[in-house]
Amino acid sequence: MRFRRIASGAAVLSVLGVAGGAYTLKAAFPPLEDGCDFEALSGEPLSVGMYDFVTRQLPLRAVSRLWGTVNELPLPVPLRAPLYNSWCRTFDCDVDQAEKPLKEYANLQEFFGRALKPGLRPTDTAPDAVVSPCDGRVLTCGPVGAFGKLHQVKGFTYDLRDFLGVEGPHEKLALSAVNVYDESDKNRKDAALSKQRSSNQLFQMVLYLAPGDYHNFHSPVDDWQLTKVRHVVGELLSVNPAVARRIPNLFVLNERIVLLGEWGEERRRFFSMTAVGATNVGSIRMFFPTKFPIKTNRVGAKRHKIHEEKFLGKDATIRFDRGDLVGGFRLGSSIVLVFEAPEDFHFLVRPGDRVLCGQKVGQFHH
Repeated sequence: MRFRRIASGAAVLSVLGVAGGAYTLKAAFPPLEDGCDFEALSGEPLSVGMYDFVTRQLPLRAVSRLWGTVNELPLPVPLRAPLYNSWCRTFDCDVDQAEKPLKEYANLQEFFGRALKPGLRPTDTAPDAVVSPCDGRVLTCGPVGAFGKLHQVKGFTYDLRDFLGVEGPHEKLALSAVNVYDESDKNRKDAALSKQRSSNQLFQMVLYLAPGDYHNFHSPVDDWQLTKVRHVVGELLSVNPAVARRIPNLFVLNERIVLLGEWGEERRRFFSMTAVGATNVGSIRMFFPTKFPIKTNRVGAKRHKIHEEKFLGKDATIRFDRGDLVGGFRLGSSIVLVFEAPEDFHFLVRPGDRVLCGQKVGQFHH
């Protein structure tokens, strides 16, 4: 009898969590229209006091852990389909694309991490193409600015070295692009990132995944070999474009997993993909083998500490081709690509466009 009461209470909490979470997230992640001009979104940068409160005082990491716990509670079978259908209506999600019947997803975590039916996200096979790693909307895309400045929104940039993760308080991270590091810098430890050739350039692309999107992400290019994996502990602030307009250095502040490697032409070009956490998205999964587990949003983790810990192991070889599954979020968040390509590379999309996983978003010519 006691077990039944506990199970019943857990079921009620699950239902309330779904309903409350949907309402909260709907307010936190307002729908974005096709072609939305993110630069024109309203909102002024936060004051110094409010910035400190939001980034240091709000218990967003604890809230995200609580949300994750609720999401793992089992839902009663008769309620699963109605609740998941309601979620999909709220966030404009096509429930018919799910690989399994709705009743087979035991909780929200399983539903968020659902695979899609085979063939729904074909990977473009055009030569020399870069494809979208996920479903989402383009927040920004284009060349990396001088001295490694990445574009967040109008008026806000952030440092690429800070974003990818420095190796010590006084150590710079060498990057593979002209004007990103000083040639006199003697602390270049990432040799894989210092192979820039004059005919190449660094490019960036940021994709925003809404709560209703497919949450897994895949390799955007062929012949991408990982050289390093970094886990940067950080905040879990919302990455909604309206929030990005008000909080400088948002992507540097947030927790993230940075995947560094090389691709193309005997893997001589730098390629990085970073999965950025957000409010209620503390859990980021990687689907490739690692020597040590990558545990995000841990209790007591020191903010902005960088864990490298030889995740890949000494002799590990992790290689991806275009469309290969890399990882996934437990809800929506952001993917940031920074990669080296020939100067004639050009994007085929622009900020505000909605893209699907596997869709061609850029191409270059030999």
